[in-house]
Amino acid sequence: MPYSKDKLQKAAKILLALGQDNAAQILQFFDNDTIEKVLAEVVQIDGLDEKEKAAVLKDFQDELKAHAGTLSGGKEEAKKLLISALGASRASKFITKLDYISDRERFREIENYSPENVARVLNEELPQTISVVLAHIRPKFAAKILIKIEDAVRAQVAGRLAKMNKLHPEVVNATFHTILSRLEKLDDEDYEVAGGEAALTEILNHMDVYTEEKILNAIDEDDPDMAARIKENLVVFEDFIDLTPREIRKIVDSVPDIQVWAKALKGAGRDLTRHILSGLSINRSSDIVEEMKLIGGVTLADIDDARKILLNAANELDQMKKIILRKDKEEMIE
Repeated sequence: MPYSKDKLQKAAKILLALGQDNAAQILQFFDNDTIEKVLAEVVQIDGLDEKEKAAVLKDFQDELKAHAGTLSGGKEEAKKLLISALGASRASKFITKLDYISDRERFREIENYSPENVARVLNEELPQTISVVLAHIRPKFAAKILIKIEDAVRAQVAGRLAKMNKLHPEVVNATFHTILSRLEKLDDEDYEVAGGEAALTEILNHMDVYTEEKILNAIDEDDPDMAARIKENLVVFEDFIDLTPREIRKIVDSVPDIQVWAKALKGAGRDLTRHILSGLSINRSSDIVEEMKLIGGVTLADIDDARKILLNAANELDQMKKIILRKDKEEMIE
């Protein structure tokens, strides 16, 4: 017979009030499903004061006098009750479930952060780490995060979630502390930034080339390093979609490493990936596609590193007038 949440909570408080020995004797008469549900409630109780005991345990006043004072609950108390009532062997499977319940409650702390920030942190983790986190938070919140995970990784995460069975407590504990620590750090750094090099880069991206070059030359005279950083960021990897097949082949000739291309194309989007691969030979494009499958999940840092290699090569070719990165420049004549 199913029990309401209120009845289960009341039963849990009664067990705590009666003390370990009496509670153990009562638990022996419960079926496995009821034991699991009642002890899940025991885990959630921080303690019982005298007022709560009087309200919930009217019929057990004599027993309460023998156990005066504040009573402690929690996971350890629930484990003691289990072992005392069922013996170590039978209790072990319930203790495992209690650990899981406790872990899920602890992971609720992650839900204090926005899905966007949690996804930002998880997108830099391996699929197995992401799946551990999603398995321990509420499904509704997990869904908001999963939809923000990179396309290339999302399917792997879903597959690992579906196959997940038992996890070692140390793995769960380490995952929780790592992700929470990174979220706390991100929260500290998450403030509004006005101006700066990024803002100037965005402005320059919307100016004509003549004015852009005048501004960059002026910056270069005062701060060459800053000018170099801004120039590097003026063109992004997504701009490769404006390159011709011939220009793409020139960049491939400059950077022939297919692993670099495979990492750079992870999460690049269908249109950009198709545009780049269609500009290559069948053998070269097939090799890159195969490498993308072989390397599996890739961190954002690895993707950024690979794209920087290709952008640096493209910028060098642009300076040598072999390709045109910004199509509003004067067309090249050979």
